[in-house]
Amino acid sequence: MLNHRPTHHDNPLNLANGYLIAAAQAGRDVDALSFAILQAHWRDDIDLANPEHLRRATEAVDPDCDGLIARAMEEDVQAIHAQNTEEAITRGIFGSPSYFLNGDMYYGQDHLELMDHAFDQPYRDTGFYNPPRDG
Repeated sequence: MLNHRPTHHDNPLNLANGYLIAAAQAGRDVDALSFAILQAHWRDDIDLANPEHLRRATEAVDPDCDGLIARAMEEDVQAIHAQNTEEAITRGIFGSPSYFLNGDMYYGQDHLELMDHAFDQPYRDTGFYNPPRDG
C-alpha cells in the first residue's frame, strides 16, 4: 500500500476513462474493471496513461483488455469523455467518487451513509447559501 500520493496521479486520464467508456459500451463489467484500475493506481502505483500498465491491471478481469485499450482513444469514445468532463465541471465535481441525489452532491465513499439516509429521509432545504470568496 502506498503511504503517499501515487507517482503518476496527475497524468492525463483520457486513456483510462476511455477504456471504461469502451467497456460500458461493450457490456463489460465496468465495476470490476474500475476496481482493478483504481486498486492498481493506489496500491501498485501504476500510470493510468500507460497502455501496458492498464493492460496488466485489467487482464485478469477482462481477457480482451487489448480491444478496450485500442477502442479507448477512438474519436467517438473520447467525445463522450469530453462530454462527461464538461458535465463534471458544470456540476462542480472536484473529485471521485461523487454521487448526486435530488440535486445534492455526495463526495467520497465515506459519505455514502449520508446518501443512504437521504434515500429514506430527504434533507430539507434550509435556504443556506455559501457565497464565493473574492480573491
